[in-house]
Amino acid sequence: MLQAILDELKLNKQFQIVLLLDPRFTDLELPNNCAVTWVEDANFWPIFEQQLSECDAVLPIAPEQDDLLSQIAACVKAHHKQLWLSEPETVQLCTQKLQTLQVLAQAGLPVVATQWLNHANELTSGPWVIKPNDSMGCQGSMITDKIDLMTLQPGKNLIVQPYIEGDSLSLSTVFIDGTAYLLSCNRQHIRQQQQAFSLAACTINIPHPLRRQFVTMVDQIAAIMPGLWGYIGIDLIVSPEQGPLILEINTRLTTSYVGLYQATGISPHLQLFNRLNGRSYDFTAQWNESIDVYL
Repeated sequence: MLQAILDELKLNKQFQIVLLLDPRFTDLELPNNCAVTWVEDANFWPIFEQQLSECDAVLPIAPEQDDLLSQIAACVKAHHKQLWLSEPETVQLCTQKLQTLQVLAQAGLPVVATQWLNHANELTSGPWVIKPNDSMGCQGSMITDKIDLMTLQPGKNLIVQPYIEGDSLSLSTVFIDGTAYLLSCNRQHIRQQQQAFSLAACTINIPHPLRRQFVTMVDQIAAIMPGLWGYIGIDLIVSPEQGPLILEINTRLTTSYVGLYQATGISPHLQLFNRLNGRSYDFTAQWNESIDVYL
């Protein structure tokens, strides 16, 4: 994902990129207009705030866990810098899967039924999916036919959902001040090993018969969550019986971003830069290909 965004930003020669990079990332192809500052967890915040004072805009790429992404967004806003991300409060909401789905359901959108695992004594037959409320993708998710509270020792941050057979999809979108643009529909190839899930691959920009319905859905989400801004990934499961159900909203770059330009010719952040600076912008696909991205 980081390589994809660097490849995109290097196309604009006006940018001088300051990249705060974890030392474990050693195989990137860096553009000429990029300066690297190596940062470890222990010294992230002082270095971030120092570099922030010298920059005009910030595009955070960070995990949601422990509200890290929302805290970074809030720090950028507090320093009155241009934030290429959703509003901090919206990032914080979308970090919490259960609370996000509750907001969407209250507005009439179809979502996967979700509750705290602590309420497992109310559940009947499975199978069930258990995951942390603030996990990324499949991280920490497990499937089980029987919920054994004594074995799981559930914490307050675990949620449970019914396991739903269907088509695992994601939507690559851009949101700007209450308006949504659907860039591509993507198929997620999920691998199940024993009780665990993992994402094996994504097929970017597939044709789908429900695309018009997806457009309506993202328009509704934009109206419900006007604080969404920039590139947004939306995970769905399309059930043969229930139709498309929303699983989560990601306010950060997602795996699908890796193949988005190759599949569509769209450079989302270059167009967002144009929008922020009063220039014309366009999120229309320049071509139409399907691209496989393997993890």
